[in-house]
Amino acid sequence: MPTLKQELLVKKLVENRGNVSKSMREVGYSPATAKNPQQTTISKTYQELMKQYLPDDLISERHNDLLNKKKYVIIKKGNSAKSIKTDEMDTDAVKAGVDMAYKIKGSYAPEKQEHTIKTVQVVRYGDLPDGPINPTA
Repeated sequence: MPTLKQELLVKKLVENRGNVSKSMREVGYSPATAKNPQQTTISKTYQELMKQYLPDDLISERHNDLLNKKKYVIIKKGNSAKSIKTDEMDTDAVKAGVDMAYKIKGSYAPEKQEHTIKTVQVVRYGDLPDGPINPTA
């Protein structure tokens, strides 16, 4: 069962345009928890709330609307103005809408970080070869 804080978080997310950390701080989560929102967004109760408030079929429908959204131009004539739909995609609307939905649902994968591990071969003194040592070998 979702907590009151989780319910408030979901409502705040909409106000804050998907900014999870900011929303968490505003509803009373500790700064440490807000810095690592994945702890909250991966919980079963949070995911249940997302299904309730932001069901996948609604996202898919709006996603499709945004992917097909056309730009409008405003034509002014005297004191009046008219908005006309163009054939050009409104890429800003597409990006913003889809990005917000995925953020709110916690669908983005965590950032990948590359780590390089250097290995060192340890050789006992008695096992050292005669002559010079080649460090790249």
